[in-house]
Amino acid sequence: MKKIIIIFIVIFTLAGGLFVFRKAVLVKIAQKVYLRQGQPMKFGNYTVVIDKISGNEFSGIKISGENRELAANSGSYVYLPKENSIRFCLLDGTARDGDPASAKQFRVMTFKQFYMKVKLPQVLKYENN
Repeated sequence: MKKIIIIFIVIFTLAGGLFVFRKAVLVKIAQKVYLRQGQPMKFGNYTVVIDKISGNEFSGIKISGENRELAANSGSYVYLPKENSIRFCLLDGTARDGDPASAKQFRVMTFKQFYMKVKLPQVLKYENN
């Protein structure tokens, strides 16, 4: 009988822990599901390619779409569950902006730090219930 009570307490504690930390679990799942190194990933109108990912930091990133191209040497990211998006902090890179068909309307700038947010599909949308 003691074993059954102990097993029940362990299962109840684990279930309670999962419920309490469900947001953290969702964040970890979203990071693993959405960010893959070396493979093109599509986020809305943007395509993202990351050379190497280590935790929430990366090296070598290229983002393209909507007449914009960004490339950075390194940076970090954070998953924003309430906005269902990922915010990238890009470090030491270049941004190309404008109409590729017209050289006069095309701008190139360099940056030390640049923030960009990309929206995720609705699959892992966080609901605050």
